[in-house]
Formats: sequence, structure tokens, C-alpha cells
Amino acid sequence: MLTIIKCLFSVPCKNRQQVLQWFIGIRYAKRKSELLLKLAREGRDIIIPANDIQTLMAGLTLFTPANPWEHWHPAQDPKRVIDLGGNIGLASLYFALRFPTAKIIAVEMMPENAAAIKRLANLNQLNIETVNIAVGATEGTASVRLNQSHTRHSLETLQSDHADRLGFTDQTVTVPITRLGNLIGDLGWRSVDLLKVDIEGAEALLLDDIDGWSGLVSNVLLEIHHNVNAREAEALMIKHSFKRNGHDNINRTELWFSK
Repeated sequence: MLTIIKCLFSVPCKNRQQVLQWFIGIRYAKRKSELLLKLAREGRDIIIPANDIQTLMAGLTLFTPANPWEHWHPAQDPKRVIDLGGNIGLASLYFALRFPTAKIIAVEMMPENAAAIKRLANLNQLNIETVNIAVGATEGTASVRLNQSHTRHSLETLQSDHADRLGFTDQTVTVPITRLGNLIGDLGWRSVDLLKVDIEGAEALLLDDIDGWSGLVSNVLLEIHHNVNAREAEALMIKHSFKRNGHDNINRTELWFSK
């Protein structure tokens, strides 16, 4: 409760009372409802739909020092951005507002999350294109095991023996999958200025296929999950002409690279 109050009064929130009432209802009375979080940033309004406390906190801290990307400063503002593992679109929203002239492509394998990205873009009148597909080292289809959290669905081939302890269910869905290099080609792009990666362990597959995309990408924000060795991932990126220029080891294990 104190954390929520601190965040609310440290950001330019335009509906604090409504947020507090919603938080109390969902946290203590177990009410299920949607909140439209209303923020202000550099003269414009921002609207973020939230159905859980995790999304509320992420929205409140999006443009504060609590977001580690606020400490990432590329040599040049990116013009072409791929948000790989777009989830419900908060990263895409962040990059669209921080780099307003950039073309943003949000890549998300779950249809309901992809729909949430489109809605978020429409609410904020932002030109974010959504591609509903998974990315790995093959072409075709892949089986996804569903998690109780919308942020943690992952490819079934990446599951551990005790996945149920991490909130995974017995439900699976089949999604299309493609290689990153082919996706970039299908977009008609010759290069990508920024690739953000948060794909719940599938970065292992992306790194397996690094020969197919490393020459096309200038900057990478790479989240590392349990099935990937961070040191080996860094060595592989360096081998392919990237330099590590930052990291986030507080909020998540994420390595930042540039050429």
C-alpha cells in the first residue's frame, strides 16, 4: 500500500483517487475490474488500461528512474524499433513516447495480448504496428504453454520439469513462429535500430539463430531467463560485433548491447 501511494505521488497521475479506490478493491476486496490509469507526460495525456496490480505498478513507473531504460542512452535516437515479446504493449508505449519519430513494431505471439497492444495504441493515438507471431530459430508453428500471468506464457519446449510451480497450467495453444531475420525482411526493413527482447526463455532460440539477424541490428536490450547463461550470451553477442554498454540486474537480468 505504501509503495502504491509513493508511486502515485511521485508521478503526474491525473486520477489518483480513482487509482487508490481501484487498488483497495482489487487488493483487499478481491474485486475484478479494469482501471484506466491516466498520466501526463511532456504536455500530453497517457492512458494505460490495468487489470492487475503488476500492470498498475509498471504503468506508474514507466517514465521514472525505476524503469532502467531511463538510464539507457543510445548514440542516436532509433528510427526503427522492434519490441520482441510485446505482451500488452507497455514497452512499445514507452519507446513510442520517448522516440516519437520512430516506427514501432510490437511482436507478440498471444492473440489476446496483441489485441491489448492495439487497444493501447489506439487509446494513446500512437502508430504502433502489431505482429501476432512468435520468434525463434524455425519457421512454422509452435506450442505455447499458458501461465496464470499474461506476462509469462512461453514455448512448451522451454518448460522445466516443475513448471506448475511457476504458475503454468496444463493448457497449450498453437501459434505461428518465424525467424527474426525473416520477420525483418517481411517488414521491408534493411536494418533495426533497436531490438528489445523479452520472450520468456525463447532468447535461447534467438541466440541460436544469431547468424541470421546480428548483421541487421544496431542496439539490443536483451532480457535473460533461467535457461540462458548470461555470460555465454554476452560472449556470443560480442563475437557478433556487439559491445555491452549497460545492464539491469535489479529489476531483471537484462544486458544492453550496441555496435
